[in-house]
Amino acid sequence: MDRYSKEIGKKIQRPYSATLQQPAQPVQGRLDFNEGIHEMQSQLQNNRLDSALNYFEKMYNDLLINKAKNQSVERQDYYEGERPNGVRNGSGKMKYQNGQVFEGNWKEDMREGHGVLYSGDMRIVYQGEWKNDKYEGKGIVNNLKRVEFSETFDFKDLAKIGEYWDKYEGEFVNGMKHGFGTLYLTNGEKFKGQFQFDKANGIGTFYRKSGDEITAEWCDNKLNLSY
Repeated sequence: MDRYSKEIGKKIQRPYSATLQQPAQPVQGRLDFNEGIHEMQSQLQNNRLDSALNYFEKMYNDLLINKAKNQSVERQDYYEGERPNGVRNGSGKMKYQNGQVFEGNWKEDMREGHGVLYSGDMRIVYQGEWKNDKYEGKGIVNNLKRVEFSETFDFKDLAKIGEYWDKYEGEFVNGMKHGFGTLYLTNGEKFKGQFQFDKANGIGTFYRKSGDEITAEWCDNKLNLSY
């Protein structure tokens, strides 16, 4: 019982302590909320304030226990699928604490092979190959925080793209864009070329809305003007 409840008990018990006929017994077992309210009213009408407080304490503790149980259930991951010897191996579906859902292949309790990761509202976050629980191989990642814009993008510095991109389709290593791929911007433009560690590195082509194509070399997302 919290401090507020204890203070209520002290204030109520003092003026009526002389009317209590015998110590009240603790309330056992689970208690329905409406039943508890009814019993508290009945005990108060009979000046059994200690019993009423026992019912109040029981109801309060039950609420805390139920809240803790619900939070515990919400925090748990839920898996259904192949699980020989208690280890996720083969095809399976996992619903995560944050609401995301993965459907695909598993190896030694890790996502490996082909699989699809969904957001809590079942939009596709990533679909493609996995290894050691990370994007690895060919795949498509969608930007669920995409920001629309209509202006022509300054291709000289791809680091400024921010959230102005729609999706990336290409190769991944260790969860990062790495290898050859295409980054689609929300204004209809795109960059196709080499990536290393999530950045444009190497020869690539930027396709502008005007129809122009700029083929050049980028280093850490920046255009190499000496190319």
